[in-house]
Amino acid sequence: MMTKQKDLEKFKKEILRSKSAELVSRVAVFKNSSLVIDISFKNFSLGVDLYLDGGGKFEIFPRNDLAKFYLNEIFNFDFIRQKRLKLYENGMPVQLFENFQFNEFKLEENYNLLSFFNNFCLFFEEGILSYIRVNNGFYYSHLINDNLTAIQKNLKYKSDSAVLQNISDFFRGRILSMEETVNRLNSTNCSLARFGDGELTLASSNSGKIVFQDNSYVLAAKLRKLLSIPVEGLLIGIPPLLLENNFWKQFWCTYWPIIGYNFNLYEYANSMVTRPEFFKENGIYGEGLWMRLWNERDICLIYGLNGRFNPNHKIFSNAKSITCITSSPTNAFDDLGRIVSLINESPKKDIYLIALGPAGTLLVSQLHEEGYRCIDIGHLNCSYDNVMLSCDIPESLSYK
Repeated sequence: MMTKQKDLEKFKKEILRSKSAELVSRVAVFKNSSLVIDISFKNFSLGVDLYLDGGGKFEIFPRNDLAKFYLNEIFNFDFIRQKRLKLYENGMPVQLFENFQFNEFKLEENYNLLSFFNNFCLFFEEGILSYIRVNNGFYYSHLINDNLTAIQKNLKYKSDSAVLQNISDFFRGRILSMEETVNRLNSTNCSLARFGDGELTLASSNSGKIVFQDNSYVLAAKLRKLLSIPVEGLLIGIPPLLLENNFWKQFWCTYWPIIGYNFNLYEYANSMVTRPEFFKENGIYGEGLWMRLWNERDICLIYGLNGRFNPNHKIFSNAKSITCITSSPTNAFDDLGRIVSLINESPKKDIYLIALGPAGTLLVSQLHEEGYRCIDIGHLNCSYDNVMLSCDIPESLSYK
């Protein structure tokens, strides 16, 4: 041990007496096993781990961000993940050092650890520093961009946090739980219109569209009115904050500043009652809650033709009778007049179960005001299958 320490101290003195000493800002013996050498020039600083064992070993690592950036560039090596780059081992440079970008720079033929160190310092002066001088603007441009990105992320985080807190304060005590929503439907004669991401997206603008429904001034205005003005006996379902779901967290941060002022009701139902989350939380009990609604009742199913809805699903098997009205699978809003006429011309049913996207949300409202009880069931049967039968989520299912 004492012999190794003496050898290290001797080598340290040789370095400090060498022609490269002016670049060395620090050299120290580390744990009696190696020398740690700092090589610096202005704002650029790299470290060298130098081992005497065997034929010697020479590793470099960046001491600051500037060095990390340029050493990554020059050696095409990821110092962030691998920390140190080996340049010399067992009396010879490693192959990687022979392939660095400055091919015109050649080492001396006579290698030993000290001569390698001196030649590396020469490479540092003539290769690395010249590269930095030529490309210095690139680094600072990169640094500015990184700083701007960090500032933007920080500002977005603060903005999103403020929006989410505002939503949380508003929603507190206003949104029924999923179970409370279905129990309310079972204990009253209420209708239910639901808002999901599609309906809220359309309500936030008079233009644009979602996959299966073009928007219009009339459609958007009707959706906003539903959110804002209470109608006796009509429950309006909205999604809760759902912070654990990254999609909904980002959705609310984007759309709440646009649409939030339309939320003027004192109470909202929970629109997730027809989503897989309901069956994940309530299982067979939840299935029973829904089936109780139409048990031994005459129902009418209104849905898009060739869509994902299954009118023969077991969840409707306890109904007294089932009739169906189909609509267009896309842009069903334009077909609402025909559907209402068909319903008015037909014998009245106990409940109308509607799965027609944003058009269905508005159809519930229109029919409710004409004296029909309607429930917007959305993807209810597909959500049941997803949880109870391990099928794909509703949005992943193909159209028929």
